[in-house]
Parts: sequence; C-alpha cells; structure tokens
Amino acid sequence: MPMKLNKTLSETLWRLLQGESVPGSALGADWLGTLQAEGMVTVVSHGSRRTVKAIDRERLMGFLQRTLDLPERESVWALLEGTKAGERAGLVHLTGDSKYNAYRSMFGFLVNSYEPVPCFLKDRIMTVCPPEGTFTYISDFQAFRPAPDVTVVGIENAENFRLIRRQRSFFGQVLFGRKLLFVSRYPQNGDLVKWLKSIPNDYYHFGDLDLAGVNIFLTEFYAKIGPRARFLVPSDARERLLKGSAARYDEQYQHFRNMRVTDSRVQPLVDLINACHRGYDQEGFIEYADIR
Repeated sequence: MPMKLNKTLSETLWRLLQGESVPGSALGADWLGTLQAEGMVTVVSHGSRRTVKAIDRERLMGFLQRTLDLPERESVWALLEGTKAGERAGLVHLTGDSKYNAYRSMFGFLVNSYEPVPCFLKDRIMTVCPPEGTFTYISDFQAFRPAPDVTVVGIENAENFRLIRRQRSFFGQVLFGRKLLFVSRYPQNGDLVKWLKSIPNDYYHFGDLDLAGVNIFLTEFYAKIGPRARFLVPSDARERLLKGSAARYDEQYQHFRNMRVTDSRVQPLVDLINACHRGYDQEGFIEYADIR
C-alpha cells in the first residue's frame, strides 16, 4: 500500500520536528501507533483528547528519512514543508511526483548467519551463510522458508546484525544447539512480520534490555505472532542492567510506566528493569576481541 503524505500529516510531522505538542488525531492511528512503538513520541491524555510530543527530534528525523525513503535528512524538511505548503514544483524536484506517495520499490528483508543454515527458496535448497561483511537480501520472501529445525532470531540494532559473528559465544550459550537464522528489523516495511506469521519456526526477539525494547517486542511481534515469539533474556540480565544507563531508564519510564505487558513471560524482565532503574543497550553483547 502506498503511504500518502497529505497536507495535514506533513504539518503535524513538521511541528513534531520543531519540538511542539500536536493532537494525536492529526497523526492518525497508524502513524501514532508506529511512533509510539518506536519510542519516538510521548502521549499525554487530556480526557478524551491526546497530545503527542517527540522524545528525541534527531532520532525522529532519522526515522522519517528511512520511512519516507529519502536520500538525506535535509530532504525530510523539504518534503514536509513542500507538502504542507502545496508546493508541487518542489515535490517534483525532490521525488519526481507532485502527488507524493511513498511507493515501495524494494520488498523483503536482510538475513545473516555465522554458520550454514539450510533454507528453501520455492522448491530449491538454499544455504544461508553470507561471507563476513556481507548480508543476504531476501526479496521474494513469500517463497523463502527456513528448514523446520531452524530458529529465527530478530535483531533490533543494525550494529548487532552487522557484527553477528562477534556474538556467537553469547548465542551459543542462550540458544545452545539450535541452528540460528538472523533477520534484521530494518527496513521497517512490514514484510518481516508478514513472513514470520507465515512460517512455523520459533522466533526469538533480541533487543535492548529496556522498557522501549520490550514495548517494540510486544507491539510489533508478540501482538502479531503470538506465543511463538519470545523475547531473548540472557541469564546475566541483572548484572548487565546494573551496568546500564539510569538516564535511559528515567527517560523511558515516563513513556512506558503504564505499558501493558501482554506476554507474561517478559514480566520478570520488566520487573528487573524497574528494580535496577537501568536500561542496557544490546551493543554491549558485541565482543570486540579478535574473534574469528
């Protein structure tokens, strides 16, 4: 489906980037839900009304650049300002279309592994094991299937996905004996979740050990895949959290303190995060020794 960028939505996103509070209704349910799941905005209720404000405008800018498929961050300003002002000439110069719709030209998602993983593409056997420094892009994802005994692991952070071999020891401990196929959460185009819903394989979500990371898992994956989706919790979660960021926790607590934990299996992690008053970035799992 094309994502229409109309005058009202452009005006609303532009005001968010300026640091203003905007009515939640001006964003629409899809945009508001996505921005909340990404931890991009805070929502305040005023009776039946809700107002929305960006948590981090720089992160929001980067998110909009990726979502709108624009070449650089400055293009976000140009596109939003042009659309809300009705400046069609500027939109043609920027996007080639005066009635801008973000039609997708690429479908699918990235996969990675640190050892050969048996899969199938249509009726052909396909072994996934990209050389270090490369990934495999699955375009025809509807015809792509892992072998039944393969466990799919979703990686939230691009750095962790890129350096998957430097986390081999960690995954070997927490998912011992399993054949692992790693998938990237980016680009966020809905194809990954659609694919995960269509296969029977177990899914583990590997994200930040913080409230926003749990919220992403609950709203984007567990809500759509169900109990087959699990949040990956390391055995040393407490030790890692005690070395984490208190500032990160304080910032997120205001936005996720009333988060509805729909998967009871992740409640102990939420309780631990709240008890430690810390958040831990998943980049901390990357080993930077000279590992082959």
